[in-house]
Amino acid sequence: MDTKLLYLDESGDSGWLPDHGGNSTEPYLIYGGVVLSPAQNHLLKQELHDIINKYFSSPMDRPEEIHYADICHHNGPYSQLSNEESSDLRDDLFELILDIEPMLMGMVIDKYELKEEYGAYANPPKRLAFRAIADRFHKQLQSDDAVGMITMDASERSIDARLRELIYQAQDSGIKLDGASSKYDSTLPRIMDTVTVTPSEMSPGIQLADIVAYQIRHQYRYDNDSHGFQAIEHLFRDPDGYSLTEPAIFPD
Repeated sequence: MDTKLLYLDESGDSGWLPDHGGNSTEPYLIYGGVVLSPAQNHLLKQELHDIINKYFSSPMDRPEEIHYADICHHNGPYSQLSNEESSDLRDDLFELILDIEPMLMGMVIDKYELKEEYGAYANPPKRLAFRAIADRFHKQLQSDDAVGMITMDASERSIDARLRELIYQAQDSGIKLDGASSKYDSTLPRIMDTVTVTPSEMSPGIQLADIVAYQIRHQYRYDNDSHGFQAIEHLFRDPDGYSLTEPAIFPD
C-alpha cells in the first residue's frame, strides 16, 4: 500500500475580526497543503538544498529555510539578494514545484462570513480548516488506496497539541462538525497515528506548503489573478465524483 505525506502551513491568522469582538486584520485563515510520495519528498529535499546553495554560496549567509514572504520583501538573509536574484529565486522555486508535480490542497476560511452565518455557533477557524482538509485528504487516500501522514509547522505548540488530539480521536469517532456543518462525518483510519509537528526549517515539505499558502492568500486576500497562483493552479486536487475542489472556501 502506498504512503502519502501531507505537509501543511498556514497564512493569515485565526482571530476574529473587530466586527465580531476580535482584533485581527486578516479576513481569511488559509491552509496550504502539499501531498508528496516518499520519493517526491526525497527529491524535494535534494533540489531545495541545491537551490539555496545556488544563491547563497557562503554557509554563514545561508538562510535556514525557504520563507516565501521574506524572499518577496527582502527580509533577513534574503536582503542580500538583488531584485533580479530574488526574482530568479522565486522562478526556480516554481520550476521545482512544477518539476516534482505534487498534489496541492488548500482551505480558505472566510472569518467574517463564518461569524455572520453561524454567530455564536461558529467553530474556531483553525479547527474548522484543519478538520475540513484532513477529511478531504482522507478521501484522497481512499481513492488512491493509500495510507497517509500529516505534518505541520511546530510554531504554535498549544494549538498543535489540540489538533493532534483531534486527529487521534477522529480515527475512531469521526470528524463531524456540529454547529457549523455536517459535511465532515467520517472516521480517518487511513491517516497514520496523528499529526506530526516539526520546525519548518527541518521540513522541505512545510517550506513548499508555505509557498502554496502564500499564493492562495494573494489570490483571495487581494482578489487578483496572481502569476504564482496561476502557475500552480493545475496541481490542485480536483477529485472525480466529489464536488469540493481545491482550494476550498468556507462558507462558500
